[in-house]
Amino acid sequence: MGVKAVETKSAVTEATLHQGMEMCKKLERLYLQYAEGEGLEASHLQCHLQWLQAHLRKVKLDSLVQITYSSL
Repeated sequence: MGVKAVETKSAVTEATLHQGMEMCKKLERLYLQYAEGEGLEASHLQCHLQWLQAHLRKVKLDSLVQITYSSL
């Protein structure tokens, strides 16, 4: 007998770009710390986490607005 996960709209919270980048860093460290000794290959997961982190950084940078002093 399996447990069925039920998601309610109020239980789902969205992460900010900064939180997403921090989660990627933490997951990478956690995986390297605990999974390396178990014979699991970290390179594929690392690659995906680093790609996601770079993508989130690009999205964050693209959303920034540059202003000049003369426009103030």
